[in-house]
Amino acid sequence: MTTLDTAHAHFVSRFGDCEAQLAGSSPDWLAPVRRAAIERFAELGFPTRKNEAWKYTSVVNIAKAALDPEPPTHDGVSREDIRTVLGSESDQGWFVFENGRFAPELSSGDALPAGVEVRGLANALDLHPELIRPLLDREDTLDRPFVALNGAFQRDGAFVRVTANAAPEQPIQLLFVASPGASGRVANPRNIIQIDRGAKAAIMLRYESCCEDVYWTNAMTQVRLEENAELDLVTIQAESETGYHFSSIDVAQKRDSRFRSHHISLGGALARNEIHARLDAPGVDCALNGLFLVDGEQHVDSQTTVDHASPLGTSRELYKGILGGRSRGVFNGSVLVRQDAQKTNARQFNHNLLISNDAQINTKPTLEIAADDVKCAHGSTVGRLDEEALFYLRARGLDERSARQMLTAAFASEIANAIPQERLRAQVERLVAAKLKRSQAGSGAA
Repeated sequence: MTTLDTAHAHFVSRFGDCEAQLAGSSPDWLAPVRRAAIERFAELGFPTRKNEAWKYTSVVNIAKAALDPEPPTHDGVSREDIRTVLGSESDQGWFVFENGRFAPELSSGDALPAGVEVRGLANALDLHPELIRPLLDREDTLDRPFVALNGAFQRDGAFVRVTANAAPEQPIQLLFVASPGASGRVANPRNIIQIDRGAKAAIMLRYESCCEDVYWTNAMTQVRLEENAELDLVTIQAESETGYHFSSIDVAQKRDSRFRSHHISLGGALARNEIHARLDAPGVDCALNGLFLVDGEQHVDSQTTVDHASPLGTSRELYKGILGGRSRGVFNGSVLVRQDAQKTNARQFNHNLLISNDAQINTKPTLEIAADDVKCAHGSTVGRLDEEALFYLRARGLDERSARQMLTAAFASEIANAIPQERLRAQVERLVAAKLKRSQAGSGAA
């Protein structure tokens, strides 16, 4: 058997060992949902590079790690550790999830305003089966092998609901931290975000690590926006570079809803981030902004799909990559405009900056248009710092390193500046600045 086949068989067999434990505190309807998910994963297996969606990303190292999908334990993280991870943002109010499970003892969330509910998904299963069951029991999500794996082993995660016409002033902040209990294991958090009709909210998903061993975060987030709802979703992935991070975000939007995603990927030895947005009704607005910043031997893979299924939809997508060291990047973006989606306005761009001689990027933005009354554009660029701009800054007294840092920071700033909430924007700016400083220090000049 190949390494991938061995890992595949290992995960399937471990489900049988863990099934009773997973079902122990769950409603009866969830057991067959998990069973269907592992059966689908058994059919799909670990993807190879023969699969077009995985052409530039290998999962062999994950397979070799022989990680255990049994839910990680709560082990070794204190309130002080959380304060160390969050730094100056630790006093802003956080809902903490340790190795995928809600940890109220580590959380510091303030009293929630009227119309806002935040709790662990395991607790919400019995309270909101009418909302949650249709999302967990969906066959279309199982066409992706690691989403199917998440569906089989998911045990907890975040449930966030903002009820009709509510508009909390402060963002809702969720911290997912890998603790030492994650060592050698896979966490499969499942998050559900429900924004009801006319409601508006800003939510942060921040992934961090207190674990320096090999582990894997395999997260799935499902977002539902009802009519005229609005959501800013800021995702920061800053996990340990000894860990693996896969995440999928599925978004379903109803009439006149507005969704803005701001996705920042900084950590992980191997990180793959997928966003699937379906614009199911007229007047929907969707914006996907992203920044991936990697160095050393890191590999980051960004996959986005925007499906215009109804007329009068608008989508805008801007992803930027900054790659140093011997890092590798992948951007694969797809915009689908269906036959009935007339009057669609869609733009998709990916721009990449190589700050070392050994970094590489594979980029492929695509449009598939079946309608005839649309405005669509797409493109990508790959380049290095502008030599004339470097000369200009050095002529005004900056040394070469400072000039490069300034131009690189300016390239990244467009993504952070698109975040409307000052509190969330400040977090992104601080983490990006720190990563840029480390990356510039360790990269050969490009």
